[in-house]
Amino acid sequence: MSHTFCHPLPPQGRRGATLIAVLAAMAIVLVMLGGMLKIALLGRRQFLKELELRQTERLLEAAAERAVSRLRAEPGWTGGQTTVASEEIAGAGAAEVTTTVTPIDDGVSLGLVVEYPVGRPDSVRRERAFRVAREAFAPNQAPASPPSTVPEPSPAVTPEALP
Repeated sequence: MSHTFCHPLPPQGRRGATLIAVLAAMAIVLVMLGGMLKIALLGRRQFLKELELRQTERLLEAAAERAVSRLRAEPGWTGGQTTVASEEIAGAGAAEVTTTVTPIDDGVSLGLVVEYPVGRPDSVRRERAFRVAREAFAPNQAPASPPSTVPEPSPAVTPEALP
């Protein structure tokens, strides 16, 4: 004679327990996948923001070189605002470069502002001020020595802290 309390649960009861275990495992896997997806998206956003920051820094360097070159060509140039199309910089949008030229005793002070990509609420904006000695952009200036094969840093352009 067998007793009912000695036998395992009937098959119907075990199926329900298995279903609950599978659903719990699926929920855990979905939560883990969601977390991994969120981390991947945050990493991508951070990478794109870093890319925009580096592009802005490069645009700032190019704007400084362009301003000094323009001052060599036109010593009376007072600056202005330029929009650089995205096709010219292989970026996600256009950039806006604002240059101000302020005369000082021994040269000029260049103020540069770069915003990239322009028009977005999360655009990157960088500002720099440079002193440019008058000798750096004086027309018809003869070189003091023959050009060397190793370029030396120019003392004509030095960064300053913005006020």
